[in-house]
Amino acid sequence: MGDEAWSKIARTSLGQAQRRVVSRDSLSYQTSIERPRGTQPIEVEIVDLSIWGFQARCGFARFDRGEPVRLNLPLIGLQDAQVRWSLRGCFGAQFHQPVDARAYLDVLAVVAPSRPGR
Repeated sequence: MGDEAWSKIARTSLGQAQRRVVSRDSLSYQTSIERPRGTQPIEVEIVDLSIWGFQARCGFARFDRGEPVRLNLPLIGLQDAQVRWSLRGCFGAQFHQPVDARAYLDVLAVVAPSRPGR
């Protein structure tokens, strides 16, 4: 493999690492997502959460990159987000505004109450 190929791999890996600096909390929480088109809420399973966004599973609905959604979180309600990626029943979204750190800890206590160290 030539120097150019290795350079491309290094840039790609660095870019991915920079995007994943924010710590995420793994969990399994059933909630709903709303779309702005006035359709019925869609049930999803949140599999990781941070103050900046979330990853969810949804077996039947398709979400497009750039699509606006609203995630229903306990205690704080609907949070506006934008889908950043989608692949085979999973998708990730970034909140328009980060969740307040104190509120995030309260939400985490509800959605993942049996996590070790809590």
